[in-house]
Amino acid sequence: MFLTRLLLMHEPGCMLWRVASECRYQSRQLKRLIAVPVGFETDLASVPRALWRLFPPCGPYLEAAVVHDYLYSLGGTESDREQADAIFLEAMEALGVGPMSRRLIWAAVRVFGASHFGDRKSA
Repeated sequence: MFLTRLLLMHEPGCMLWRVASECRYQSRQLKRLIAVPVGFETDLASVPRALWRLFPPCGPYLEAAVVHDYLYSLGGTESDREQADAIFLEAMEALGVGPMSRRLIWAAVRVFGASHFGDRKSA
């Protein structure tokens, strides 16, 4: 469950957005609080441009994508990556993303996300 609203700041001409107010998500499955700090930079949902009509970068899964970006920026082990992806799936459900959409998005992250795991996007 999201405990706070996601607030972002954007600078024109920049592809990244900054978290303007701490975003807090309580994972019920993992019994863990995730706090995305002020200043963390995100590219929103990392969706290939060709798929933006179906899955825009700022779709109904936006908050889940920012939490996921933050967890990926922390890096760690493959187990940490699997946990980040599980939290992403759970957070999308908490936001009301439909089951087919969230499974497709989650599957794409599982297949293509490894190359971004450990990327440092925070300020």
